Amino acid sequence: GGTISPENEADFFKETQRKKKILVYYIGGVTYAEIAALRFLNTLLPDKKFVVATTSIINGNMCMKQMRTARENNLDTLLLK
Repeated sequence: GGTISPENEADFFKETQRKKKILVYYIGGVTYAEIAALRFLNTLLPDKKFVVATTSIINGNMCMKQMRTARENNLDTLLLK
């Protein structure tokens, strides 16, 4: 990214010079493909800045494991009710 060097402090805070930041938070993890999609949106929308926050970075296998039923993940189904 480029650096903005305004002439004075008032110019720095003008809305026209600041990108709107959009925080995208993934609970349970994010894949590299999802991060790549947000990076692509950053190039399509130059007036916006997508920021990624996540609990972890996961791969396809980990994603599928998280989506299994409670029984397959050895969770006590009585505690989940």
